[in-house]
Amino acid sequence: MPVDELRFCRCSLCGGPGRVRRDHPQIHIVGTVQQACVDEMLAPLLRYLWAGGCLTVFSCQASRRPGDSIDWAHITFADGHSFDAGLQLLWQVYRGYDPTLKSRIANIGSVNPSARCAWEHGMFVHHEPWPAGGWLRARHVLRLPTDDVITITRLVSNGDNSSVA
Repeated sequence: MPVDELRFCRCSLCGGPGRVRRDHPQIHIVGTVQQACVDEMLAPLLRYLWAGGCLTVFSCQASRRPGDSIDWAHITFADGHSFDAGLQLLWQVYRGYDPTLKSRIANIGSVNPSARCAWEHGMFVHHEPWPAGGWLRARHVLRLPTDDVITITRLVSNGDNSSVA
């Protein structure tokens, strides 16, 4: 498909279309060490993760695998430390909340069919071309049901995460 036929949603703040195809409305958010145009639904969650010291490099609020009935959100963390810190922050948000939602975090990577909505972790290696010769860097992807993003956003926005430092 020619590039001009791809849909690029513009950021509501900077007007930039981003570098990748986007099917969701964008908003520009600014953290202490990074800023980006992100899908609107993920903006509160990413602000929360960034405030907790996590670095992210990509996100999408909803996509669906062929034959799947669930919409999944994706957040790609810059490194393993950011991924681990992000899981800790999200675990704290769920403290004292519905145990079935908490089990989705605890069952990351489960092959148990009853854990159909368990969150998923993936990793890929990215080649950084600079400095000369470059180096390889591991990126960590968190995949979670979009419905859980809505729940987390509500908990974070309502201050129900008072146990989080």
